[in-house]
Amino acid sequence: MRRIILLVTVGAVVAATMALGGVASASSGNSDLAVKKGLAQVRLATAKYHNVEAAKKAGYVPVSPCVEGMGYHYANMGNLEDGKVGAGGNARKPEVLLYAPSANGKLKLVGVEYLVFDTGQARPTLFGEVPFEGPMTHGLPQHYDLHVWTWKHNPDGIFTAHNPNVRC
Repeated sequence: MRRIILLVTVGAVVAATMALGGVASASSGNSDLAVKKGLAQVRLATAKYHNVEAAKKAGYVPVSPCVEGMGYHYANMGNLEDGKVGAGGNARKPEVLLYAPSANGKLKLVGVEYLVFDTGQARPTLFGEVPFEGPMTHGLPQHYDLHVWTWKHNPDGIFTAHNPNVRC
């Protein structure tokens, strides 16, 4: 029984890693592996939010109309208040979930966004490696943010702000 559980667990981690761009080669640096591992953890932690009702129950509320190249933003105000990357500094609890309309009219989870208000701190990074964009305002107090396309391929890169595959 332990062997079956171990195989299922390893299979899930490998599948998540491959979905994020493949298994790292032996020549990859430790930072690349740390980012891939972090992204796999974010995907596993946010999978439950494919159902937008589950996201609402967890405190995420719609805060924007559909933005071309980004989708609808659902923010968790509690996650925004601590000034850390992810709630309590936990990247598995992003401040914002990104949804796009699907062919059947339902909302589909396409990514996450991290948002940290600028308090004079150094530029935040995700997993200690990926720098945020900013500081910027666009209708909010000055802040840094980082879009991560965890659930929708972005040909311009997983950390690029706009995704041409997300249409309103």
